[in-house]
Amino acid sequence: STPLYSSAASDVYKRQVLSTNKKVNIEVNNMKFIIDKDQFLKHITIAQRAISQRSPLEILEAIKITAANERIRLVSTDTELTIISECPCTVVEDGTCCFSNKLLSDIVRKVPSGDISFTSNGDDVEIKAKFSKFELKSMPHDDYPEIDTHYSLDKSVKLTMKELNKIIKKALFSTSQDQARPTLCGVYFKFEDGVLSAASLDGYRISSLKFNVDVKENSSFIVPYRTLAEIQKMLDDTDDIVEITYARDKAVFKIDRALLYTRLIEGDFFNYEEVFASEDYTTVEINRMDLINAIERVSLIGFEDRISLIVMDFKDNNLNIAASNEIGSATDDIMVEKTGDDIKIGFNGRYVLEGLKAMSADKLTLKLSESIRPMKIYEGEEYRYLVLPVKMQA
Repeated sequence: STPLYSSAASDVYKRQVLSTNKKVNIEVNNMKFIIDKDQFLKHITIAQRAISQRSPLEILEAIKITAANERIRLVSTDTELTIISECPCTVVEDGTCCFSNKLLSDIVRKVPSGDISFTSNGDDVEIKAKFSKFELKSMPHDDYPEIDTHYSLDKSVKLTMKELNKIIKKALFSTSQDQARPTLCGVYFKFEDGVLSAASLDGYRISSLKFNVDVKENSSFIVPYRTLAEIQKMLDDTDDIVEITYARDKAVFKIDRALLYTRLIEGDFFNYEEVFASEDYTTVEINRMDLINAIERVSLIGFEDRISLIVMDFKDNNLNIAASNEIGSATDDIMVEKTGDDIKIGFNGRYVLEGLKAMSADKLTLKLSESIRPMKIYEGEEYRYLVLPVKMQA
């Protein structure tokens, strides 16, 4: 089928109510619709995710509501991320208004269950629900920025919510926050011959996963951290489809009745496969929860600081984990299955824990070479996590 929002689909696109720039034959600022409270709140919550907490413009703290064709369309943006969500309702009078997102969500959340009547007349707004009534002022919808949703997008892929959720859970936490290295400030997606590879790194650790998908397209792109963080809140762990249409620097995610417009990060992603290809001299089979619990115990004395050094000492079939600072010291031992050389190596305990908690398997494989080279953690064939060592105190 023709992908949404591609050039070839422009005629289909123009017929959809979701077109922000579609001109509706209305009397400006007059509007009335009746909607179920729970549905209204659900879509307000979705739209709110594009609104910045520190917007320089007051109008960008509003949600733009358009009622037409027996549905409402909610639009929000911070100019880099835009969300459009639509919901069926009873439209009494077509129209448009802008309203404070926080006040609107607070009111809808608190009113009784059932139908809500929303009426705007000029800049006067009346919200009624059973015995509750609010008379308020709207914001000038003419001040709301024009949003370009007519992207020329020529590529499209489809993932299940479950697949996209897995990628975000296992890769988002290790993206960089350093804007001087923009290509590291998001998650890299690569589709090749029916295999999806996704990766992120921040200069101290790398997350990488790979699995088969029903995608014929060969392509790649980098999605910003914030976009995926907001998308994650919209996903269920189901096989419902998320459609991603994209070009070089823009993408649209279609999730249920919502559309999320975002920029993509331009540039080449780091060649992380070379790092994973380095030779290993030690292989360790270990129980994931045993390792998490041991690190958390010894870290009780050291996680006040951002960097909490733990020392992992692999000898025979035993792993000793130690931490120390001016308060004192702690050690913990775990039985493991080791082949290869003994090795003693230090890490930022937070980085190791974050990778382990992104996994779910009972058994993991650790691969190491030297105390100055990274440790690789494998969760089966699908997920890999690499963390750089920290220099140990003499």
